[in-house]
This record gives sequence, C-alpha cells and structure tokens, in this order.
Amino acid sequence: MDSENLYLEEIYGDKAMAWVHRHNDATMPVFEKDPKYLEIKTTTKRILDDPSKIVQVTYGGDWAYNFWQDAKNIRGLWRRLKISDYLKGQRNWEVLLDFDQLAKKENRNWIFAGVERYSGRALVSLSDGGKDAKFIREFDMDTKSFVKGGFQLPEGKNQISWMTSDEVFLELAMTPEQTTDSGYAREVRVWKRGQSLESAQVIYSGLKEDVSVSAYVTRDEDDGPPRYRWIYRAIDFFNSEMMIYRGDGTLVKLDLPVDSQLDQDGEEIYLDLKSNWTYQGQTFKVGSLIRLNLEDYLRGRAKVHTIFMPTQTQFLQQHLVHRGRVFLVISDDVSSVVVEAHPHEPVWRQEKISLPEKSAIEIFGYSKKYNLITFSSEGFLQPETIFDLNLSNNQTKVIDQAPKYFDAEKYQVQQFFVHSKDGTRVPYFVVHKKGLIMNGRNPTVITAYGGFEVNSTPTYEAISEQTWMKFGGVIVLANIRGGGEYGPEWHTSAIKENRQKVYDDFFAVSQDLISRKITSPEFLGAFGRSNGGLLMGVALTQRPDLFRAICIEVPLFDMLRYHKLLAGASWVSEYGDPDDPNERKFLEGYSPYQNLKAGIKYPKPFFMTSTADDRVHPGHARRGAAKMEALGLPFYYYENTEGGHAGSANNEQVAKWRALEFTYFWQQLGSTPSDTAL
Repeated sequence: MDSENLYLEEIYGDKAMAWVHRHNDATMPVFEKDPKYLEIKTTTKRILDDPSKIVQVTYGGDWAYNFWQDAKNIRGLWRRLKISDYLKGQRNWEVLLDFDQLAKKENRNWIFAGVERYSGRALVSLSDGGKDAKFIREFDMDTKSFVKGGFQLPEGKNQISWMTSDEVFLELAMTPEQTTDSGYAREVRVWKRGQSLESAQVIYSGLKEDVSVSAYVTRDEDDGPPRYRWIYRAIDFFNSEMMIYRGDGTLVKLDLPVDSQLDQDGEEIYLDLKSNWTYQGQTFKVGSLIRLNLEDYLRGRAKVHTIFMPTQTQFLQQHLVHRGRVFLVISDDVSSVVVEAHPHEPVWRQEKISLPEKSAIEIFGYSKKYNLITFSSEGFLQPETIFDLNLSNNQTKVIDQAPKYFDAEKYQVQQFFVHSKDGTRVPYFVVHKKGLIMNGRNPTVITAYGGFEVNSTPTYEAISEQTWMKFGGVIVLANIRGGGEYGPEWHTSAIKENRQKVYDDFFAVSQDLISRKITSPEFLGAFGRSNGGLLMGVALTQRPDLFRAICIEVPLFDMLRYHKLLAGASWVSEYGDPDDPNERKFLEGYSPYQNLKAGIKYPKPFFMTSTADDRVHPGHARRGAAKMEALGLPFYYYENTEGGHAGSANNEQVAKWRALEFTYFWQQLGSTPSDTAL
C-alpha cells in the first residue's frame, strides 16, 4: 500500500488497519521471541504493580484522593481517605469508583480521564480506550454512584467545571460550529441543573482559528462560593486573553500580556512573564513573577511588586500562593531549589526550604484548609519522596517514599555541558555504573524532548536500571532548547524558523558522548515521544551517521500536513504554518517525511504509536514507516490499538511498550546482557 493512500486513511480505515496488522505481525515475533523481552516485561510489570509504590494524592476538603492501578486493578480504583489519616501514614482507603467493575458492567473499555470535585459531587471523565475525547458524568461521592438525571455529556473534547452545586461552566466540542480548527470548544456556556444542553446560555464565543476557549472558578476556600469566574481564550498555544465574568453577566477583559500565565489569590493576581512587559513606564523582565492587586489594576492604579527575577542559571519552574504567602520552585542548572519569597523591594528576598539537593522537585498537592503543601522529590538514583510542608509551623516531614529497587552506590550521575553549533551552552546528564570504561563501546540510549517549554528533569531510573543500566547500559537525558529548563527564552529562541537549534543541540550532545568515548555511533541509540518523536525523525534523516538505533514514538513526522490532523492546528505557534510560503520553506527543510530519501544508509528505526491517539494522528507514524517501505528501507513498526497519546492504557501495556523499546535497543546496540559488560 503506498504511503499517500495510507496517510489519507481515517483512523479506523480498513486499508490502514490491514497495513497496521500486517506490520505488527511482522514486528512482534522479532521481539517477543527474544528471551530479553519477557524478562524486561516481567520486571517492568513487577515495578509498576508493586503494592508498596508511592501514592500520589490530591486534596479537597477533608479528603486526600488517589487513582491506583496494580495487577488486580488493571483499569484502576478512584479512592480517598481522610487527610489527617494520610498525614499519619494510615492507608484505610475508601473506594469511590472501581473502573474494572464499571467497564465490565457497561461492556466498555473505560479509562479514568480525570475528575473535578465540588461539595460532595464530582464530574468524572471517562475515556473509551485512552482517547482525549471523553464522556463526562456527575458522581455522588457519598452514595458512590452516578447521579440519575445529573450533569452528563456524550463523547467529545468537551470541558465542564463547577460554579455552584447546580450550575456549571460548559464548553462543548460536538459539532463543527462548536469547535475550533484545533478540534476544541470555541464557546463557553452556563448550564443549570435540569436544563437541556441546547438551552444552556452561550456567554462567550471565540474565533474558529483560536485554539480553544474555557472557563473556571476560583474560590477562597475549597468548597466555598466563587470569588472570580474566569473565561480563558487561547488565541494560540502560548497566547491567551483573560476575562472576568461578573455576577451581572458582564465580561471584563484584562489588558495583560497575552503570553503571561496568571494565578490569583484573593484580590491579588500573579503573572509569570514569558516576555518583557512595560507597565506605567516600568519594564519587568521576561521570566519574572510579579504581583498586583486585581481591582486596583482594573481601576488603572495598581502597584506592581517583583517577587522573582531570573539569573543566568536560575529560572522559575513553579509557584504556589497560600493566603498571601508565596512559594517558589526554582531550577538552578536543572536542579531544584524551593524557597519562600518574602516582601522586599525591588525584588522579594528568598528563604530556602530544606528539601533534597541535586534532585527534581515539584509541588503536587496543596490543602488550604489544612495549611499544607506537598512536594515530590526524586533523582536518577533517588526514589521519589513525598514531603509535607506544614504551613502552620514551617516544618517539613516525609509522608511517603517509593521503594529502592537497586543499590544507588553502584552508579553515578554526571552532568556535562557542551556548546551547540551557535555556541549556546547545553547541559545533559549521564547515568551509568561506576567504573565505566571509556572505550566508546558502551550501549547508550539518549532521550530529549525540546519543545513547548516542557522541562526534562531527572526521574528515578528503576525500570531503566533493572533492564538496561545493570547490564552496562548508559542512560542520557539532554536538556536541549525548546524546553523551559532555562526559562521562557530557552523555549522561544527555538520555535518556528529557529527550530533547527533544537536539533543542533541534540546532535551536539550526541557528538560529545562520542568525543568523551562514552559511546560511539555503533552503540548509540535514541528515543523520544510526541514532539520528542519528531526530534527522533529529524535525527534519523539529518544525522543517520550518529545513531545505530532510533525509537520514534507517537510522533509528528509529516510537518507539511500536521496542522490538518486532529489537534495539529493548535501547534502552529510552535512549529509554523505550512500554508504560509515563508514558513513552509523552513518546515520543508527538516520535516522527516519529506527528507526520507533512497540510497542513504539509515539506522533501522522502530516506529511506535496508538490507533486511539486522537491528539497526534497515528497517520504520522504509519506514513513514515510506509515511505520507508516504499523506498525499500528496513524498519520495525508497532501500533497499540488503545492507550491514546500515552500509547498505553494500563500497566500491562506500559510494560509491553517498555519491553519492546529495550529489547529493540539490546538487539541493535549490544549482545545478550550480562554483568560482564563492565
């Protein structure tokens, strides 16, 4: 089947699926019959299903909520326990919804897709097979049942959020008139209990070319009345307009920088600036966090306070405001520092909070009622640990810690810096066994993302250690431009016509690994997902000489048509518009599909995707593989039938995915693993 017809097939088209099945049938035996495959899959599944693994929670009212999957609960349990019990280490969970039972009862492949809670009720999102499109149903957490006649939506990329117990914001994306070119909602409605969808009042409409519109409520207390009702118009992926929806039905537009990110606490708003902003004759630097009074700003007389200003190596990653207190997670050369900021002029002073150093830290839980913040900390060799910061006494303590799956003393982490083609200093991490022989023969796998201001940070390498590093394999994480590790400009300097900088950074890191004799092209592999899958496609076509193996996962691949598929139009501000002749020219220069050519010796790549991916169309991976087939070039191909953009819907599928990855790399980069590799 030729690649053009394959590309034009619908996601479940018969011809496309016949092609998929044929290539799955050809690929799977190559890996499944390898003894390493079963060993890697079994090991990965054991780690994923470990009953002692860390418990991630969110807070609401008196409760800590958790979604849990293991070998028994394949689709998972949504459950809760009292926050007071959670902080004491007690784990007397109350199951709210069993997704395995629900799927069996309704004969649907239900995947938990999120929940919004308010005052004893929840809006539960259900995905059929892991797609972004979802069903939404109202759920009573006290009776543990769906509410008969309650708020309910059919499948779609819809959004719904509580205003009061009987009134919600609704964004429908069911018909062409209701959706943007990116496939998301373009209208905000107010939907009252008992009303039909059709009679819900439209209070705001965006433009067809916008990415989306949405609405939400902020409250002074968890289940309190609305303080402000916000409407958010996403003009593109990075620029948006904010409006306040007043109680009398009027809309008040905020004349704020459209690329900033807004947070609100009481009457104070906090802006994370993505570009320089001049207000009342004063310029505030890109990457800064500033505060101003919302009502004063609307009256044109707000005073601006600078809470944080970036330095050469320190950049803001997260912030949280608790009743006027401001907490910052700062990245310092890709290691996290947590501070509380205290009022001071011209820039607030910082008081460091005692948390592990040389690790990646993020705020993942917050309870206003219980005056606490929970932080997650982990490193390549440090299992994830959950810390509670008690805001009443400013004391931290460990709440939970992931198991240690290996002896960290056997390994070392090194951070190196290399200068890219244009001279920019780019960091990367290398993780391996101590005593590594620098002979250029170490099987090495490098990964990166490089887009959308997404940070690539250290994570505990339990699965990689068990399946790769303990046998002599090396893991590399590259912090290339396009991400946000060094602030907004680290991202914006490498978008659209400057996209090649992302790829130059990746090649510079890869070449530095070779120069240091950590590895060589014969033993170097790479993998990336989504935008990182695009990076892998560019690595395949631009520098096939650098790599022996490349795993291209849920990728973008055809950059001249990506904007026509699913959510692709929402990424034009990142990549450029193929319909603009000037922008099409630089897209043509790196688009992997257009740059695959006959007569070139490529590494044998492994394309991996999902039939149910309704964000990045599987046609990208299909078409890339089909073109290689048409050119007579070897490749591997695997397409999971569910899992959505994640590629996998449960722990069993995640384990299979990882086993396919690492078996592929062992087959391409090394012989049978053994501890004699060192």
